[in-house]
Amino acid sequence: MVAAISIAAAARIRVAAFAMFALFVALGFGILTFMKGSPILDATVSGIAFLLVMEISYMGGVFFWVLLRRARRPSAREAIADPSHTPGK
Repeated sequence: MVAAISIAAAARIRVAAFAMFALFVALGFGILTFMKGSPILDATVSGIAFLLVMEISYMGGVFFWVLLRRARRPSAREAIADPSHTPGK
């Protein structure tokens, strides 16, 4: 679910905004893990792992959306209406 949200966010959210969002979510996840009784080292490692999954998914989503935009066919309104003709021999 985290990967799906991160990939969807890649289409609309800028990198800096997503990085801050992911940092706060991972920090909250680590604190929640620590509050449930896990040692601080385990909570830190799980928070960092959660952050890595979010960031890798975001970068994959950015790559996917860029490829999708480039592969998209130009629409009729984007086409050149009157292409220039080169003189023949």
